[in-house]
Amino acid sequence: MALAIAAPTAFAQVIGPEAASEGDAAFERGDYGEARDHFRSDCDAGEAAACARLGDLYRQGLGGLQDYQAADRAYSRACDGGEAYACHRLAYLVFQGQGLEQDYPRARRLYEKGCDLDDVSACAGFGNMLVAGFGGPKQRNRGAEILRKACLAENDYACDQLRRYGLRRNR
Repeated sequence: MALAIAAPTAFAQVIGPEAASEGDAAFERGDYGEARDHFRSDCDAGEAAACARLGDLYRQGLGGLQDYQAADRAYSRACDGGEAYACHRLAYLVFQGQGLEQDYPRARRLYEKGCDLDDVSACAGFGNMLVAGFGGPKQRNRGAEILRKACLAENDYACDQLRRYGLRRNR
């Protein structure tokens, strides 16, 4: 698995390299209700990146009520469409039980999918779950290797987890 280093801002991680949409422009203006409408329409049209952005708006309660179940649906569509960020974001919510039922096996699957899509933060979460045995069998060696790769990609959480578990950063 090749790991890419994430963009410097949270919104930039979601936007990616593609051209900005009307939803992006509304978001940048601070018109979150209009952004939500555009992202919902684009998500319904099958644009996975718009689904990820919509999930963020629902999760944060921007442009309307905070709605974790709607965020779950939007992030799930985005993740299924190949948006690694959405897999990672949803995995975190499910792992923490933040607004959604805590479900370690589901979180583990989501982190793995995000990691397979080269999201460094998802790899850090997945590696941690493997080492600790959350949501499935402990796989200390495999988890440690994934944490090492994420740490080398400058993910502080992965480096911290390696130290926490008493694992060396390099083999």
